[in-house]
Amino acid sequence: MSRFSHLATQLAPFGQLQPQVSSHWRGDFPLPQTLIDFYQQVGPNNLQLSCDELVEMPSLARLWDYQAGYRWHGRSGEAINSWLPNWLVIADNNADPIVFDLNTEQILFDIHGGEWHFQRLAIDLATALGAFATMAQAIAECDADEYWDDDECCYTQPALDYRFTKLSEFLGGHQAASDFLNVLAW
Repeated sequence: MSRFSHLATQLAPFGQLQPQVSSHWRGDFPLPQTLIDFYQQVGPNNLQLSCDELVEMPSLARLWDYQAGYRWHGRSGEAINSWLPNWLVIADNNADPIVFDLNTEQILFDIHGGEWHFQRLAIDLATALGAFATMAQAIAECDADEYWDDDECCYTQPALDYRFTKLSEFLGGHQAASDFLNVLAW
């Protein structure tokens, strides 16, 4: 059984998974072993998870491109001094970066615009991505009437309550689920 086999099962309903080898990485530093294992064992190929907001995860071949606008200016290619070298964007929520800290392997999050004030979203990659997959699965399980309010253009309270219940079960309690959602400002 691989380190990320449970995560692969959780993410499979949300798009194509295919093993990706480390040679797909185009970054200018070595990819950490945790991410090599994740892409080899899970291999998200540009997944999109609708868990309240949209969370997108690039393929390994696109992961370096995901750094544009954070690590360097997208047009000039100039380094952005406020971006720490140990931050690697592994996914995003409407351009808000979900970051793998290369030093601690924790997952961080902040809303873009202004100074960066990252907060810890999860202790590790499997926890963060498992939580997003759990929320996406919960929303997908809600029937159409419970899922979306056309008049208000938002998820209904029963759908959000169900998502919270499932997230609480995955993370081991209501406080952990509240903390996760609070960091995301959802």
